[in-house]
Amino acid sequence: MEIRVDQNKLIIQLREQIHLLSYQQILYIERFGKKTLVHTHDKEVSIHMSLKRIEKVLPAYFIRTHQSYLINKHRISELIAINKDLYECVFENEKSALVKKKVIEKLIS
Repeated sequence: MEIRVDQNKLIIQLREQIHLLSYQQILYIERFGKKTLVHTHDKEVSIHMSLKRIEKVLPAYFIRTHQSYLINKHRISELIAINKDLYECVFENEKSALVKKKVIEKLIS
């Protein structure tokens, strides 16, 4: 597996497939067990790379909102309080991710 950045795209080369994802397509990136899932409106691409490593190659509008999530702040539809410290970030297609309260200002500015 190889990940590259070209212009405004994340290029994910797997054994049998190459995914070309524009940054605007990416809703969020989630760490789930030993896999990292790149979520778009209509698909998920599974990669074996840490969030920390992928965060380094993405533009600044991808915000680390939780230990398991990197969110594209341009694709957020709504933030809903779950409790005093945690929010649910909802995207246009009803997919969602978690956001710690201390990060909210970075998402809405």
